[in-house]
Amino acid sequence: GFILVFYDVTSVVSHNDASSKDVSKPDVTAEHTKRNVQLSRIPVVVDKKVTFVETTAVLCLESQAHYTRLLTSDGWQFCNLSIGALEARLSATDFMRVHRRFIVNVSAVQELGRVGAKTQVVMSDKDRTVIPVSRDAVAQLRGKLGV
Repeated sequence: GFILVFYDVTSVVSHNDASSKDVSKPDVTAEHTKRNVQLSRIPVVVDKKVTFVETTAVLCLESQAHYTRLLTSDGWQFCNLSIGALEARLSATDFMRVHRRFIVNVSAVQELGRVGAKTQVVMSDKDRTVIPVSRDAVAQLRGKLGV
């Protein structure tokens, strides 16, 4: 086995999101700062090492209990952050929660379609990964895709 050691790499993988900051309130705590920080890179564990994936390279994210899997053109990778923590710190313009288990990079959606009563998207990876879309998310996703 091996042990995962968690480091606060916020300053390495993010930049401040000034648009979400409330300038009328003083920025006095580290926790407040972390909530206003948008990720530009996501830490993943590969071969017992922490490496960083640019958010632009992420096609989608899948919740795996308290952790998350990221799909890139290289395949699935493990991230020790929860999908909720990632959703709060990813660009709402580029990423969208389409299902309780999935967030997609809107620019990586290759197809939007229905199979029976279920809506799904096909991602632009080599395996054409299929992601379910919840009924509540369909209208917003269609708007973001311009259809």
